[in-house]
Amino acid sequence: MENKGRKITLHLLDGHPKGIVIGVIEGRLLEFIRAPSSRLKELQNEFQNSGLYILSDLENENITKIYIGECENIRNRLNDHNRKDENSAEEFFQEFFIIKSGSPRNPLNKGHIRYLENRLIKIAEDSTAIGYIDNKTSPDNPPPLSESDISVMEGFIEDIMTILPAMGLNLSNTSNLKKDIQSTKLSIIKSPVFTIKSPKLNASLQEINGSFFVLTGSEAEIESQPSMPESSNNFKEHLINQKFLEQRGDKLIFSQDVQFRSPSAAASVVLGISVSGNRYWLKKDDNKTIGQWISEQLGNS
Repeated sequence: MENKGRKITLHLLDGHPKGIVIGVIEGRLLEFIRAPSSRLKELQNEFQNSGLYILSDLENENITKIYIGECENIRNRLNDHNRKDENSAEEFFQEFFIIKSGSPRNPLNKGHIRYLENRLIKIAEDSTAIGYIDNKTSPDNPPPLSESDISVMEGFIEDIMTILPAMGLNLSNTSNLKKDIQSTKLSIIKSPVFTIKSPKLNASLQEINGSFFVLTGSEAEIESQPSMPESSNNFKEHLINQKFLEQRGDKLIFSQDVQFRSPSAAASVVLGISVSGNRYWLKKDDNKTIGQWISEQLGNS
């Protein structure tokens, strides 16, 4: 598939990426805003129209909790969520993302935003890094739209999947990432396949669009050793609870592709110990380590 470059502009209002960020894709309608929940009051004048919002809380370095919603007045809805958090003993949203029309002359109507909400919830439900979707109900089917409107909305889904990772939120990072990329015509860029260095386990790793995935059918140790990092152990338990890792005999099996933040994080979950993934993932055709392969891509061979 031919690569399709796109120009994204991120405006850091505070001069740093953890503050308020406004994003746009050149030539496209949607505008995106990311900000900490503590900055909500400053931005309320920006949110008086219809759109989508995503509330996000990072439970640990691998797992995110989110809420996806749509409304005709974003400001009022976010204020409602904020009041609920103030009265709750459990903290929820640390930051929020807004998706709205960047043109007052072309606002998103109710059918448009309900369609986009439905699609985003379905994508997030299959994501291994989205540990918990706080929506009480999940829409069964998107609202009926004309074929031309559906085509436009799917273009917006492509925009959302392109820019949100650049702003710090990746909704789709399982095997369904490939399906979602294909359905929205985004490019897929893959590395060679690497296998784990182990006499007992068969596991495969591949870099896809800059993210590392342990592939479907890969094996992992059931028991984890004390040296395994706590974050990796928590993520492994999450994968088991969500049935992304299932026990078969004396091994765990990946039921679908699962994204990891690094080759080392992937190797730790597979082997149940703390290891350097750069040395433990071997290229299938020549047994070079993934560390050597990455070095070659940087021109250091």
